[in-house]
Order: sequence, then C-alpha cells, then structure tokens
Amino acid sequence: MYSSVNDLKNLLSETELLQLADDTGETESLEDEDVQAVLTQAIDQADLEIDAFAGLVQSVPLDPVPGLAANLSARIAVRNLYVRRSTVPEDWRQDYERCQKLLEMIARGNLKLGPAPGGTSTPSGGVRYSGTAKKFGDLGDLW
Repeated sequence: MYSSVNDLKNLLSETELLQLADDTGETESLEDEDVQAVLTQAIDQADLEIDAFAGLVQSVPLDPVPGLAANLSARIAVRNLYVRRSTVPEDWRQDYERCQKLLEMIARGNLKLGPAPGGTSTPSGGVRYSGTAKKFGDLGDLW
C-alpha cells in the first residue's frame, strides 16, 4: 500500500473516518476488523488508480514509495470513502480533480513522482537547451 490508515488520520479526524468506514453505525474504533477492511480497500483502490497512470511511464507497483505517491494515495482513498456514502463534499471533489491532474501530468511524463521519502533525487547533468525561451504554465493552486 502506498499510504496507511495513519495517513488517512492526517487528513480526517478518527470520528469522520469511522463514520465513513463503519457500515453498522455501532463500531467505536478504527481498529475494528471490518472498518480496517473498508479503509484498506479504499487505499487499495487509490493505489490501483495511481498505478494505472504511473505505469505508463515507470514500473509499478512503486517500491520504494515516493512521497507524492503516498500523498495521492491517501487523498484519493479519502475520496473513495466519501463515494461509499454517495456524497463527496465539494472540497474533496476539487481535491480529487487536482489529484487527477497530477496523475495525468505523471502519465504524460511532465511530472516525476520523485524519490522515496528520505531519498534524494540526482540531476542527470549534461543537459543543455538552446532555443527560444519557453513559458511554462503554473500549477495553479493544485494544493
């Protein structure tokens, strides 16, 4: 898995997560086996979505997991949990659209997932560009 339940807790309160993942309405803990299964399924679905895009430009599953992949996984998993309840708040709908844009950029090779957490990225060196100046679009308010 690219993200964990703890990553989801960084995005939503435990109460919100429990409301989204508990189908009985009676569970009091995220540690419940059925709740854990729902949370894990939401993360797994998010990871499959990431792999579909990233797999166009690199080997998947990603190992080690880059920080951007972990972040996208958690955010998409939260959206997946809301979809289970048939209501996605506007802010999470917009967040998912930003995630989709990032995944599309990755699939086109315009954005690299980057090194794994704690890793470093090494410039390839020796690249020179000559020609007219290019104006690159800005990423806007993706986050």
